[in-house]
Amino acid sequence: MNTQLLNTSAIVGHNSAPQLPKLTDSQMKAIAVTMDKLADTLAGKITTEMNAAIGTMVKAKKDWQGGPLVLLGWIKQQFDAATILSFPTPGSDVGECPDKYKVPYYRDGKLKFKATTFYGELYKRTPSGKAIEVQLAFIGLAKDDKANHTTVPPEIMSLNPVDLDRLKGTLEQERNVAVAAWRSAMGLQKQFDAVNALEFVEAMPLLDKDGNIYQAAKPIKVWSVTQPDAEWNLYSIGAFLMFDAAKAGENGGTFEALKLTVKRSVEPDPVGGANTATPINTNDTLVGRINDVAEFIVNKHMADKKRELYGLFLKDKINGANSDDLIYNLSELKLWVDGVLNIPAVQTRLEVINQKKQAA
Repeated sequence: MNTQLLNTSAIVGHNSAPQLPKLTDSQMKAIAVTMDKLADTLAGKITTEMNAAIGTMVKAKKDWQGGPLVLLGWIKQQFDAATILSFPTPGSDVGECPDKYKVPYYRDGKLKFKATTFYGELYKRTPSGKAIEVQLAFIGLAKDDKANHTTVPPEIMSLNPVDLDRLKGTLEQERNVAVAAWRSAMGLQKQFDAVNALEFVEAMPLLDKDGNIYQAAKPIKVWSVTQPDAEWNLYSIGAFLMFDAAKAGENGGTFEALKLTVKRSVEPDPVGGANTATPINTNDTLVGRINDVAEFIVNKHMADKKRELYGLFLKDKINGANSDDLIYNLSELKLWVDGVLNIPAVQTRLEVINQKKQAA
């Protein structure tokens, strides 16, 4: 036997180890024959039960991969578009309709608040969620020696402390998975809305001939509307959720711009390339930039009833680190804007403009 072929894995990855020997054609053929014989020998010993277990694992994996899409399909059948739009953005913690918020409660006569999530509260109100909450409440009573145990089911009351904790952990894990499923489904909906709002991109889940979600590792197709047959790709749910549609929209709203949002950022071009904002050197450029900013504020900050993006602006940019310059610059802008708007002729024109807007 060629000892050079023994235990090659033991030396892979060690800088001090010698280079692995390069196999000859005959050696590679010999290894292939050996492995074929081993596979044939082992395959003959695989039982029906083992094969069924593998099938179960494969199906579970496929179901898990497409689960959020399947749930989203049922959500769309049950709720109209306006209702779906009212669902909070998963993970959001700002605005008037956040996913993460605090609920009031009283302890020892004092008002307190505890953190919760919309999708957690929503699941608690579903049939399966209610069942889990009831079970958890029974476990809490069973663990309390001073509580009234008459309502606790015998199968729970008979458990020892270790088994009670194990059951509690299992139920909480099931609840966490279910809540995550709701978040994933609605996160997908928000992402589909954002991507499909781009001018040159469309996205949709893959469907089989019966219109059902196609169970696959990459069940979402994204493509360019200008070249749908040439520019397209399939993505997993996780990869699809990584796209930053807003950033892609700022860079042309193309399929290529969308793909670039998940790549590592590059350093700005010091000579004014594509990654560098055009400097403001003229009044024409200033006017164009002001109009862009005004359009963004009106359409994104003021038009959003949930106030999510505005809330994030306050949280990250106003209350965040290194925000002193921004706050000072905002005050300078206010002085400049007030100076322009306080000109009598401008005030008169603004009144006329507002009347026209209201009459339109």
